[in-house]
Amino acid sequence: MFNTPAGREEDEHPNVREGRDNTFYVIRDNFTTLHEVSEAMKEAEVHDSELILGIDYTSSNTKQGTSTFYGLSLHDTSGPILNPYQQVICILGETLEALDKERRIQAFCLGDTLFPLKPEGSCSGFNEVLDIYNRVTTEKELSGTLDFVPVIEEAVKIVEETRRYHILVIITGGMIDPEKLKPTQDAIVEASKWPLSIVVIGVGDGPWETMMTFDDGLPNRTFDNFQFVDFHETIEGAKNPYAALGLRALMEIPEQYKLIKNHELLIDLDKSESHVYHDEDGELNARERREKRFYVIRDNYKTLHDVTKAMADADIHDCELIFGIDYTISNTTQGQTTFRGFSLHDTSGPIFNPYQQVICILGETFETLDSDGLIPAFCFSDTLFPLKSEGPCKGFNDVLDRYNQVTKEREPSGSADFVPLIEQAVKIVKEIKRYHILVIITDGKIGNMKTTNDAIVEASKWPLSIVVIGVGDGPWDDMMKLDDELSEREFDNFQFVDYHNVTKDASNTYAALALGALMEIPEQYRIIKNHELLRKT
Repeated sequence: MFNTPAGREEDEHPNVREGRDNTFYVIRDNFTTLHEVSEAMKEAEVHDSELILGIDYTSSNTKQGTSTFYGLSLHDTSGPILNPYQQVICILGETLEALDKERRIQAFCLGDTLFPLKPEGSCSGFNEVLDIYNRVTTEKELSGTLDFVPVIEEAVKIVEETRRYHILVIITGGMIDPEKLKPTQDAIVEASKWPLSIVVIGVGDGPWETMMTFDDGLPNRTFDNFQFVDFHETIEGAKNPYAALGLRALMEIPEQYKLIKNHELLIDLDKSESHVYHDEDGELNARERREKRFYVIRDNYKTLHDVTKAMADADIHDCELIFGIDYTISNTTQGQTTFRGFSLHDTSGPIFNPYQQVICILGETFETLDSDGLIPAFCFSDTLFPLKSEGPCKGFNDVLDRYNQVTKEREPSGSADFVPLIEQAVKIVKEIKRYHILVIITDGKIGNMKTTNDAIVEASKWPLSIVVIGVGDGPWDDMMKLDDELSEREFDNFQFVDYHNVTKDASNTYAALALGALMEIPEQYRIIKNHELLRKT
């Protein structure tokens, strides 16, 4: 698994993409249940995972339970209930232990020095971790100030020796010695060069500002390798504290593991200059060429501001928009419940029809993404034709004006076929040589699913994201399949948004639709860069 890249045959053309594992898995907008994140880990093929555990035995634990543990030391074992460390160990045994196939957990204690929880070696599962914790806690006095550096360095050493992906879980009161803050940051940055995820579970009163900085700061990391979980905040009010903590602890693991694979940290453990690999033409190979720009992995995006910031963090630039509008006959019957029984293209009433509404909302939110303000727009019915025969529309106001004009002149006809539009979008990408977002507004009644599937798969070989906004009554089963299936794609290039479902209860319909439409764009763009699809143009 950690072998160096195999040598090429002499007659083989160097291709940086061939050596990379481009295994597909659906980009989740967010995880709301432990089952979802567990499924995402399976889809990301998180395997050969090993656990390392760190337990904070520093003196600050004696005063960190004032509000969260009845004023007792966080390591107090004299009472009738489990202390926070015991609770976390028990919950991890129920949720994380299954990740470690061998159930051999190397556990360490952080005090004035770093020492193994079990001097004889690894613990056999979390039951043994708890047993030995109980024994050590009754024997050892809390001492020293908190320093993550030794346990992180030990974890990196273990990764290098065992040559497998590891998750380091640290349970802590979080009171890092201020003098150790900079070395800790450096250690986390250095650890990001290895196939190692760090999950820190904070117990006690906090504050947790330092942990949050480690989680969302440190932009010089190779990838976002640090996840912080506030134990008490997470389980407070939770119906199932086991699932709540498991969900939070695992939230970033699928994405971290995928980044680890994309950065090829699982392939090459030797960082010495003597093991820099070259293509036949003497150029540095994909791993050395690839831009490793960091951006924080969001657990989910709950606001338009969040996803907009993620797009900025992902350094999305030179973006262009392509627009598609469904003029097929099914639009005449798809407004029974969502548009008072009218055709979805009806323009005779006092309010905008669904297509007009979506165009207006996209104009408020998407137009700033387009670097030149020129939007190639197309209509698809029995044929594909440009919305504006003279060329691209100049912004969304022009799109809306042209839509109103065309809709009065043209009757809906034919059955929906995305293929000509997707093929046209790919052609534009090849010609313009930039990243594009194809936005399609449709009632979702597709004619030929097989050819549509093939077109979406082919489009995934290019720097093109496809966002489909469904208007009308649905059902949306076909759109959901296109969104979450087609595993042969290079990346998950298709996002579906049910317009009426997204906006029906929203206090801000503009933000709600934009959030749904943009949700996967930051991640799609990062994968496009990692797969070097922008170089292909």
